[in-house]
Amino acid sequence: MNWNDASEFCQRMNNSHMVAIQNQEEIAHLNSWLPKKDGYYWIGIRKINSNWTWVGTNKSLTTEATNWAAREPNNGEKNGKKSARQQAEDCVEMYIKRDKEQGKWNDEDCGKLKTALCFTAACKKDSCQPQHGECVETINNHTCSCYEGFYGEKCEHVVQCDKEEVTVHAKASVKCSHVHGEYAYDSLCQYSCEDGYKLSSPGPMKCNGSGKWSEQPPTCELKQCKELYAPEKGLMTCSDPLGSSSYQSTCTFSCEEGYVLAGSMSDHLQCQASGAWNDSQPQCVAIMCPFLEHPENGAVNCGGHTRALRGDNNIEMMFSYENSCSFTCDQGYRLVGANTVTCTSTKEWSENIPYCEAITCQRPEGDAFLLVECSSNATNELPPDATCNFRCGAGFELQGESNIQCSEEGEWTTDIPNCKALQCPAPVAPLAGQISCVSPPPSSSMSPADPHPQGSICTFSCDEGHELQGSLNMECTQTGHWNSTPPTCTALQCPAPVAPERGQISCVSPPPSSSMSPADPHPQGSICTFSCDQGHELQGSLNMECTQTGHWNSTSPTCTALQCPAPVAPERGQISCVSPPPSSSMSPADPHPQGSICTFSCDEGHELQGSLNMECTQTGHWNSTSPTCTALQCPAPVAPERGQISCGSPPPSSSMSPADPHPQGSICTFSCDAGHELQGSLNIECTQTGHWNSTRPTCTALQCPAPVAPERGQISCVSPPPSSSMSPADPHPQGSICTFSCDEGHELQGSLNMECTQTGHWNSTSPTCTVVTCDFLEHPANGVVSCSDSEAKYNTQCNFTCDQGHSLHGQEAITCNRHGNWTAEMPTCQRSSGPTVNPTTLGLAAGGAASLSGLSLVAWLLKRLRQRKNTFELNSESDLLDPPQHYRNSIDSDSLI
Repeated sequence: MNWNDASEFCQRMNNSHMVAIQNQEEIAHLNSWLPKKDGYYWIGIRKINSNWTWVGTNKSLTTEATNWAAREPNNGEKNGKKSARQQAEDCVEMYIKRDKEQGKWNDEDCGKLKTALCFTAACKKDSCQPQHGECVETINNHTCSCYEGFYGEKCEHVVQCDKEEVTVHAKASVKCSHVHGEYAYDSLCQYSCEDGYKLSSPGPMKCNGSGKWSEQPPTCELKQCKELYAPEKGLMTCSDPLGSSSYQSTCTFSCEEGYVLAGSMSDHLQCQASGAWNDSQPQCVAIMCPFLEHPENGAVNCGGHTRALRGDNNIEMMFSYENSCSFTCDQGYRLVGANTVTCTSTKEWSENIPYCEAITCQRPEGDAFLLVECSSNATNELPPDATCNFRCGAGFELQGESNIQCSEEGEWTTDIPNCKALQCPAPVAPLAGQISCVSPPPSSSMSPADPHPQGSICTFSCDEGHELQGSLNMECTQTGHWNSTPPTCTALQCPAPVAPERGQISCVSPPPSSSMSPADPHPQGSICTFSCDQGHELQGSLNMECTQTGHWNSTSPTCTALQCPAPVAPERGQISCVSPPPSSSMSPADPHPQGSICTFSCDEGHELQGSLNMECTQTGHWNSTSPTCTALQCPAPVAPERGQISCGSPPPSSSMSPADPHPQGSICTFSCDAGHELQGSLNIECTQTGHWNSTRPTCTALQCPAPVAPERGQISCVSPPPSSSMSPADPHPQGSICTFSCDEGHELQGSLNMECTQTGHWNSTSPTCTVVTCDFLEHPANGVVSCSDSEAKYNTQCNFTCDQGHSLHGQEAITCNRHGNWTAEMPTCQRSSGPTVNPTTLGLAAGGAASLSGLSLVAWLLKRLRQRKNTFELNSESDLLDPPQHYRNSIDSDSLI
């Protein structure tokens, strides 16, 4: 048949087409199996739109699947040329059992007659899941080539990714979409972040065909804003609750004095969720002061630039904060006001703007006795270089310069002089005395330290304790001298002091100090000191001093014997005292004479802290301090190993350190670490005797009960490090691990191991052992199965027999083994008689004649073909033939039949 007839013939056959060859294995199989035919065989390849295409699958021929003979395909050209009669060679033949290039391909004229090589498709519509894979024909079979992400005999299963790997980190959330089921192939998980955070990777996470996620879950990283900086002449204070210059960071800006913020709508910037500040970076610009006018008849200098007034033209300037301007005046003028002004932070100049005025001197004026003569006749204002002369009237003398001149700066060269009357020198007050002076009428008091005018009178007096020696008054005469010399003042003295009985006296004179006899009169300031004999104390002043009145400032003291203060009984105790010989008991509340002895004792439950006795010494002090009575205490309790202790004092209760001694009534409570239990009293109490009412408890580790081995199983246990095997029948310490196993033919249901926890319980229940079972067996077609047990379990044996006319193919008896598998495949029952044909039905048609060299069944085959054209069919479905041969290719091969 030509190629088109061969293709039509193959398609008329049930679910057939021309064979599509996928690999070298199939080629070798066909070359060894098919007979050699003149003209060889057509195969299902055709050039369509200039591409070699498998017509059965409509797929382009790949480079890997090609098997062209040498210099093929050539489209019929020889030596690079094609005759005019030759047609396009758009079909493909396959060489079978050729002398050379066996199994190779050649492009051929589609009108030539060759044997058709057909195959019956093994692929059905439901052979594979259509959306998950495609059916691939192989010799005598088919396979499902699953698309990425699918697997199974029919590509019915989808690959799953681990749901637990879809973790959500802090500040993140995830939303997943599923095409083929939850967290299956092609599932997408898109992460998003809270405001102010961004993903470390854009994602999404995709479940790929290998059952792995395309990437790790991303994290949410804090969005960062551009770093800000403190403006020049300004400050920046930032708060970063999440991170420096990050989302929710705030920065507040301020400027130094004299500067204001510019370039931003606010002094408060915040880093937004977008990673940008809510306004631009502010700057600090200097404030500006108003225009400055130049003074008339003067100039101003601002930063080295001088501007002066010329005519009526005012030149104005404007300056920023801290700029300074200085002013000067033209010759003959002086500046009135500050010579320098500075632009302040209030946008004002630091001083009022000065002005220039003409320079003059004021005509000098003196007292009534001063006579003035000047070179200018001007009434008030005298010009520079003007001079004035001065003199005084009779009885007065000039004080100061007699000539002055007006300078270029409008100042007199010296101060204006004055005229002063003649006076007596200042009188001197006597030592330890005073002086009081009055001027002549009209009288007024005056300072004695100043010179005194004529007629002044000075009166003298002495300090208290002194008397005047000389004139009481003196007067200033017309000659400027006093009419007498100043008087003097002498000090008064105290009488000799008397020493006390049982005491002594010691006196010193005033500076320069010196010791003196107590029997003589004593000058003012003398100090006498008193002391008493041993065992006596001073009653009165220790010292007395001679005053300015000539009297002592206190009376003489006395000396009395010393006594000890009344002793105090200790709290929770008693005291008993006796006086010195002749001894007698006395009240402890009274002062005690020297030699008295006091004895102390304590109440029950208390002990004395200090001396038992104390004695009153000659110094009037007890030879020791009073003792105290303290309650007896219990020793500090010790916490048990692997335990704790907590103690409280008696009311008012308070917690206390277990390491300190404990007062009576204290209660200590014991507890144990996790995994341990208390052995002994929970609490102990401190008694009045200073002892605890019971011994401290101990803490022992909890143990798990002895585990039970499962029926049909065994148990093996080891203790914690250092590990050692142990009897399962005993209680087990924490950390012990028991391992279970089952008898042959049984399998473990539950945990393989269990461990003893700190709570003294096993972390799981004991497992059980159940018998292994095999798959249920059905009766073979045309046969019967008989088993030793109704359940297909371990060691069950099944025997097979066949119906009459059938024979058993396989094992007669099979057993369920310890792995849950039958010891052999289930046998089949086949008919015992009938023709056998091996292995494939062949049909040949070439010019109406049929022959098959070397085959004894040619006539039978021709009869089966029933007048069909010359064909060769693979995989005949006749039940008279042996099953067809099978093989599987390596990569996506179709099934040949």
